[in-house]
Amino acid sequence: MSSTSRCPSPLMEAPSLTLVNPQSFVDIVFDLLMIKEYLDNGEITFANATIACIVISLFIQLFLVIVQNRKQNKRIMLRECFLVITCVKPGVDVYRVLAGNKQQPGTVFDPQSEMFFARAIELVAETLPGTVI
Repeated sequence: MSSTSRCPSPLMEAPSLTLVNPQSFVDIVFDLLMIKEYLDNGEITFANATIACIVISLFIQLFLVIVQNRKQNKRIMLRECFLVITCVKPGVDVYRVLAGNKQQPGTVFDPQSEMFFARAIELVAETLPGTVI
């Protein structure tokens, strides 16, 4: 046996990152359930405020994707925008970090920084205002 052992999987090396993707899906499900609850109870203002927070968060995340990939070809830009709109970008970001992807030529951030900024945007534009609502 060697004195240096390696983890069999990148998932084992960074277990806290593996929690981001399911958490993001659960988050959007709960947001949609809360919107439905507000609408069922006639609280249209709260439903609209929650929808606005989600939309603002998505637009800021799209802006980040555009800044990140502005020198990439249109296909890459559209793919990244699609990932944001479908709310699967957090999972893709986690995968890129765990896979050890390096910064691509023409991009502004490395994968880990991009993931950090995207989650910070989600926190500031969606989660924090949601706690006030």
